[in-house]
Amino acid sequence: MITDIRKLNYLLNSLLELAHLNRDVNIQLSDIRLDEVIYTSIHEVKSRYQDRKFLLRINYPENENDLIVRGNPGLLTIAFNNLLENACKFSEGEVITEFLIEEKFIKIIISDSGIGIPSGQMNDIFTPFKRASNVKYKSGFGIGLSLVAKILEVHGVACSVQSAENEGTRFELLFGRGSAE
Repeated sequence: MITDIRKLNYLLNSLLELAHLNRDVNIQLSDIRLDEVIYTSIHEVKSRYQDRKFLLRINYPENENDLIVRGNPGLLTIAFNNLLENACKFSEGEVITEFLIEEKFIKIIISDSGIGIPSGQMNDIFTPFKRASNVKYKSGFGIGLSLVAKILEVHGVACSVQSAENEGTRFELLFGRGSAE
């Protein structure tokens, strides 16, 4: 019964977040260090998947300002938590997060070697309540990735997804670098 209540609570909170983002509400953005948001997400998800190995690959720049983006840390944490949790839920292996700093962008890559997404269903992964056919025995409601897509849209983040059944999934997120200065 406690498990069911937690699932229902998660569903309600996710629906509220999605509804909030779908309204024309001004989201407060500030200068944030993207690596700190990712560390927070990894820590939160790791507490739920203690047996899982998380690999973080990051080459720190000489100037810490190269890690700054405009964003809402709470919303970005929700997005990263969803992506990392899906990687844990749909794979047994390590979850890899790569952090690449380019001239005008920061690229975040989150990948796993899990069950993957069937190729004919890739276009539906960000549609609310749609779930891939190969996840019917895994818990979930089909809200997480639609919430991620909306959060990324609000932040102007480009997202691409590569996946192959029984090989894994790779999300690439492209954040514009820099502060509001």
